[in-house]
Amino acid sequence: MPLPAAEGKDPASYISQYLAKEQPVLWVHLTEATPDQLEWLMTEFPNSYFCLCPRSNVYLHDKLPDVDRFIPFSDRICLGTDSLASNEDLDVWLEALCLATNFPELSLHHLVSWLTFQAADALGMQQILGDFSPGKKPGINLVQVDFSKGEKISANTTVKKML
Repeated sequence: MPLPAAEGKDPASYISQYLAKEQPVLWVHLTEATPDQLEWLMTEFPNSYFCLCPRSNVYLHDKLPDVDRFIPFSDRICLGTDSLASNEDLDVWLEALCLATNFPELSLHHLVSWLTFQAADALGMQQILGDFSPGKKPGINLVQVDFSKGEKISANTTVKKML
């Protein structure tokens, strides 16, 4: 059965009327959401995550998400690639690199947490992925950046898959 017309509602408000408040929700592509809308979503759906897919946003809308708008919810953000329909590949490291390049004020802590334990939690896979706790099986990548020399993550950063 098709959903009724949205009648002037923003997409998140429209979709949310069909969701249970306690269910996990992964909000993707909310690049036009206002700070008040983001706050409302987090209040109404406390098991939510915002998934940023910056390279896909550039492809689809020719602009990056306003990361500053999402920072108040930095513990509920993960990075994604959307799909091959709007991205050249499914490399989440390149999504982090895109954000690091365009938002140099973003901390490495934010980027790494958005790629690892927060992504695992958003996908409901925190029991097996996301960190190095006993019994988990995360992948391991060696990211080589010499912070003592003032280096930042860049297109020249070497990443080596270890496990």
